[in-house]
Amino acid sequence: MTEISSNISDELICIGQTLCSGIGSVQGKQPNFIQKFGHTTLQEGEDLILHCTIHGKPKPHVCWTKDDIQVVAGDISVEKLGDTYYLLKRNVVLADTGKYICVASNEVGKAHCSAVVTVIEKNKTPEISTVTQTKSEWKDGYFSEKVHVTTGELLQTQDTFYVRDQRPVTKHLPLR
Repeated sequence: MTEISSNISDELICIGQTLCSGIGSVQGKQPNFIQKFGHTTLQEGEDLILHCTIHGKPKPHVCWTKDDIQVVAGDISVEKLGDTYYLLKRNVVLADTGKYICVASNEVGKAHCSAVVTVIEKNKTPEISTVTQTKSEWKDGYFSEKVHVTTGELLQTQDTFYVRDQRPVTKHLPLR
């Protein structure tokens, strides 16, 4: 067997220079609810329309839930028109009663809006109630809300109207 050896040595030297540097950060604005929806009471057979206007940069991703379950396509419709987001449900039934939450999120942060929707039997006189205090918070990835409600006398007529911040609220956006 023949022994092979080499007396050649190679040396490689790399000299580098940083040509640019910087700190990466997310530019934009956290989602913000410009217009929120509120608690509402409907009779069976009426149409539910919840809508809110949300600003944020980049445009927020919006997700709706009912009783902590994500709303999916079906008999509930979710639509967007400009910066306004809608949850639409035709012909509500008692099972549509629950807590509805809209969560808007982007790379900068997240925000939410929630309301309790109550559906009562058709032609049943609703009870008048007033939300006197609410407290909402995100904790460990979960949303919680405490609501204090005062209840008054029964409404004597079948006319339904909505009041928010002591101003009448009118429904708009016709259902298709």
